[in-house]
This record gives sequence, structure tokens and C-alpha cells, in this order.
Amino acid sequence: MFAGLLSAALIMAAMIPLIFLFRLLPGWGRRGYCLAAGLAGLGAVGLLALAVQETFEPRTAAWFGILGGLLGWTLAELSHEMGQISLEDPKIALMLGLFLAGTIVLWPFFPHGAQFWLAVFTLNWGGHVFIRVCQQTFPRETTARIFALTAAGFGLLMLALIALPFFRPLDALSQLWAGTGIWFSLAMIFFLTLYPDRLGPETA
Repeated sequence: MFAGLLSAALIMAAMIPLIFLFRLLPGWGRRGYCLAAGLAGLGAVGLLALAVQETFEPRTAAWFGILGGLLGWTLAELSHEMGQISLEDPKIALMLGLFLAGTIVLWPFFPHGAQFWLAVFTLNWGGHVFIRVCQQTFPRETTARIFALTAAGFGLLMLALIALPFFRPLDALSQLWAGTGIWFSLAMIFFLTLYPDRLGPETA
């Protein structure tokens, strides 16, 4: 019944080494960034390759997809910090929309593991773009209100996903989807309410 919560906790635990990595990298210089990006890329592609193999149980393949999606997003963030790409530029919202549209159209044809890979990567990307667009479009007071309402919405979603097994039985993959939703809701609540730079720089 609490498999969704356990899955969310495991995903959060998988993020802890990545969080520490980003704290350590500035002291390692550009070579450290390049090495970390290369390893993250290899891990992301390797886990995606495992996620689409039919020899694994769907739940195992899904976990490969989740971990691979986290590493894929880590590669994207490392590239952003090195100045190779700009993931948070509001102008990239159009590209994100095109990516989402293509993903939605092709979704039924993807194996379960690939679906989880894409979901984790896209949720991270969408969350970052949403925060950055709000920061650069609205005054700080308006941004604060938007973030508060959005965080409340994610809180309600998280509670609904936690309560869902009490109202209907969930198979293993559905429990993992619920766990992914709980994890993302928690992450967004953190970035929308607790992260120090969530409202952007002070304006003169």
C-alpha cells in the first residue's frame, strides 16, 4: 500500500549523490565538469539501453529508466553550467513544447523503461523552465504568489497520490508512477518554497 512512498524515497535517495556532486564540482574545475558529464552521459545511455530490453521485468526496466533519466538530466545540467546549452532560458520553452508534443504522440510506442526515462528527464526540464520563466517575466511579489499557489497544488497532488492506494488497487508499475509523482511534487515544493534563489535576484 505504501509502495509509492517507498519508491519516492528511493528516488530521493538516488538524487543525494548527484546533489553532492554539484556542490563539489566547482572546486574541480572544467576538467571535473567534463569528466562528470561524460560519466553521466554514459550512465544515462547505458541505463536507457537496459530499460528497453525485454529480458527484464517491467518494474526492473522502469527503475533503469528512472535512474537513467536522473543521469540524463544531470548531464543536461552539467552542460548548462559549462555554458554549452541554456536549459532555463525562457526562449527554450518552445523547444520544450515541441519535445513534449513529440513525446506525447510517440508515448504508446515506447517500452515502459523508456517512458520512465523520458518522464523523469522531462519533468526536471519542465520544472526548471517554469521557475525561470516566472522569475524573468513577473515581479518578485507576483512570482512569490505564483510559486505559493503552485506549491500548494503540488502538495494536493502528492496527498492524492499517497491516498490513491486506499481507494483502488495499484499494480507494480502504477505504484512506481505514483512514487515518481510524489518525488517530483516534493522536489517542486522544495524549489518553489525553500530554495534561497527561487524568486531570482533583487531588482533595483
